[in-house]
Amino acid sequence: MRIRTKAAAGLTTFLVTTAMAAVWGPPASADTNAVQPSVLAILAHPDDDLLFMEPDLKQDYDVPTTTVYVTGGDATNHGDPGKEFPDPCAYSASRFDGLRAAHSRGIQNPTWTKTAITIDGHVIEEDTLNQRRTTKLVFLRLHEAGNGHFKSEPPDPKDGDFANIYDLFAHPNSRFKERSEGSDPGDGDRPGGNDCDPQWAHQTYNREDLLLTFTDLMERYQASTVLSLDPNVGYPYKDLNIDHIGVSRFVGVASQGWHGPENKGHLLLRDYRTYTIDADPGNLDPATFADKQDEFLTYVGPNRHATEKDYSGQNDPEPNPYNDFYSKFLHREYPRWTNGVAWTALDSTGRLNAVAMLDNKVQIWRENASGGTWTGPIPVPGSVPLASTLTLIKDGFGTLHIVGIRLADNQIVTTAENATGTWGPWTVLGNPNSNPDQQVLTGNPAVVAERDGRLTVFVRNWGSGVSMLRQNPDGSWPSDWADIKGYLVRDDITAGLAPDGHVELFAPSIGGLLHWSENPDTGAYPIDPVPVGPPTAGPVSISRNSDGRMQIFYVQADTGKVATQWQRPTGFWTTTSGAIGPFGLEGVSANAGSDGRMTLATRNPGGGVSLLVQDAPNIGFSNFPDLGNVILGAPVVALDRRGRQVVLAFERDGALHVARQSAPGAGSPYGQWELAGS
Repeated sequence: MRIRTKAAAGLTTFLVTTAMAAVWGPPASADTNAVQPSVLAILAHPDDDLLFMEPDLKQDYDVPTTTVYVTGGDATNHGDPGKEFPDPCAYSASRFDGLRAAHSRGIQNPTWTKTAITIDGHVIEEDTLNQRRTTKLVFLRLHEAGNGHFKSEPPDPKDGDFANIYDLFAHPNSRFKERSEGSDPGDGDRPGGNDCDPQWAHQTYNREDLLLTFTDLMERYQASTVLSLDPNVGYPYKDLNIDHIGVSRFVGVASQGWHGPENKGHLLLRDYRTYTIDADPGNLDPATFADKQDEFLTYVGPNRHATEKDYSGQNDPEPNPYNDFYSKFLHREYPRWTNGVAWTALDSTGRLNAVAMLDNKVQIWRENASGGTWTGPIPVPGSVPLASTLTLIKDGFGTLHIVGIRLADNQIVTTAENATGTWGPWTVLGNPNSNPDQQVLTGNPAVVAERDGRLTVFVRNWGSGVSMLRQNPDGSWPSDWADIKGYLVRDDITAGLAPDGHVELFAPSIGGLLHWSENPDTGAYPIDPVPVGPPTAGPVSISRNSDGRMQIFYVQADTGKVATQWQRPTGFWTTTSGAIGPFGLEGVSANAGSDGRMTLATRNPGGGVSLLVQDAPNIGFSNFPDLGNVILGAPVVALDRRGRQVVLAFERDGALHVARQSAPGAGSPYGQWELAGS
C-alpha cells in the first residue's frame, strides 16, 4: 500500500494484533520543502530498480521520478539456437517494454510518449507516462559487461579501444570508450538479427562523456535525491557485478558537479546493495513483498511455460521470479550505507544538533535555541565524501565529535567541535586492515563515550570480526587497532554504556546477534561464546528502562517487524527475538523520555514514520502513534533540553524535517512536520 501524499504528525493509535495490517497513516498537507523535490535513479540494467530499490523508488508520492537505465541489459538470451531474440537490441527492446508495464502498473490503458533527447551530443530515449507525467524512463542503451565484445578486463589493443563501464571508470587516462547497442559488428550479424534502431546506434562515450552526461541528467531533471547502486561492495563472500559498481562510481563523481535545484546544495545521494543482500535476512513484510513480486512479474511478463518452476517471461525470459536466486531479492531491500540512528546529539549548551551527508559534504544542523528553530545545513570545513553512516556524539567532557569513513580510501576519520562552536581539522584514525585491498571491507564505525569520558570506535574488519580503537587520555588517538574477534559481522555495529559504566557491544552477523561486554577492570572485550540472539535485519539500537536495565531494538529477520530483547535483573540478556510492533525498514531509533517511558521511531514500508511508545516505565509497548510523512533513510528520535521528544528525518527534497512534541511525556502529541533550517 502506498500513500502518495505526506501525512501529518499525530497520535493515531493502533493496538498490536496477531496479523498486523499495512496501515500507514492519514493523508494531510505537506510541510514546506527546501526545494521542489525530484528523484533521479541511475542504474546499470533494466530490472535493477525492481530488484534492489523497491519499495523505496516507487514511493514517489507525486514527486517527479526519473529512472535512467545505462545499459540495455543485452548480454544474454540472443543469438544462440532456441533463444527468443535474434540480437541484443531486440532483447533490450523487450526488456524496456517490461519496464514500461511495471512502472505503469495499476493505471488503466497506460500510454507512453517516447522522445529522442540530446544530452551532450548523444541521442537517448526519454519515455513519459502520459497518465502520470511525473514518471519518466530514460535509456542510454550501452552494452553491458557480460556482452562478449565488452570484456571485464581492460581490452587488448588488438581488440580496439572499446571497454565496459567499469574499465572506463577505472582507467581515467586511457583511450577506452563505451558504445551503444547497434554499434558493434556482432550486434546484428546473426540470422534474423539487426533489429538495432540506427537512431540510437553508433554512439560512443569516453570517461568524461559519461560523467558529463550523468551530471547533465541531474540538471535536466532537477534532482534533489539521486539513487544508485553499490559503489564499494563491502562483503568478500559474494560475486561482484562490475556494471553495478562502474555505474555507481560514475554517479558519485558526476554528482559533485551538481548541487541540487537552485544550486542550494540540497542533493541527497543514496546507494543500494545488490547481490549481497541475499546474505542478510529478508526484511520486507508480507504485503510489501507481495507488491514487489507482483511488480517484478509485470516486468518479466506472462509465463511462456505452464509452470512456475519453468517460468520464462514474455518480456524477459531470463529471470525466474520463483527460483532461489531471484526470490531472495524480492524479499529484501538494503541500502549500501544506512544513515544510521546516531546522528543527533545535545551540545554543551543544550541545543540539539544533527549531522548528515548532503551535497557530498558533511553538514550540520543546530537549534538556534533549545526547543526552537534551526540553522543549517552548514558544511563542516574540510569535509569530503564520506559514507552516509555518520555518528554525532558528545564525549564525557561536553565536546561534540563526528566520526565516519572516507570513501576515497576507506579511512576512519573524525573531527571535534572546539570551544568557539566551530569544527577543528579532520583527524585520520586509519584502518584496522593494513592491506589497501582489504580496507574496502571495513564496516561503518560505531562510537561510544566511555566512563572516563573518552571515545572508543568499533568497526568490522576485513576478516569479518570487530576491531576497536580507544582514544588516548590526552585526546589524541593511537595508531594500532585491537582485534576483539567475531565472525561474519555485518556493517551495523552498536555500542552503549551500561549503568555501571561498562560498554555493551552488539554486532549483527550472519550467524546471529553477537555480543561483547567490556570487563571494567581490564578494559578487555570478551565475546559471548554463542550469539545472544538470532540474526537481525539491520542495526541494533540501545536504550535504558527507567530502572536502568538496558534494552535493544531492531527489525526482526524475515518478518520485518520491530523486535526487542532486554537485560534481566541478573544482567543477562534474553535470547529470543520478541516482535513488539509495526513493520520497519532500515533500523529502529530508541530514546528514553523525561517520564521514563521509551519511544521508538522507524520508517515503515509505506515510507512514513511509525512510533512505538512504552505503556509505562519498565514494561512493554502496545501504542503505535503514526507520524506519517514521506522520508528516505532512517528517522531518529531525540530528547530536547525541555524533555520533549523530537523526531528527525530526511525527505526527498534533500532536507532535514522535524516533528516535535508539544510537551514532555511520551503521551504528548506531536506538532506538524517542519523544515529544519533552509
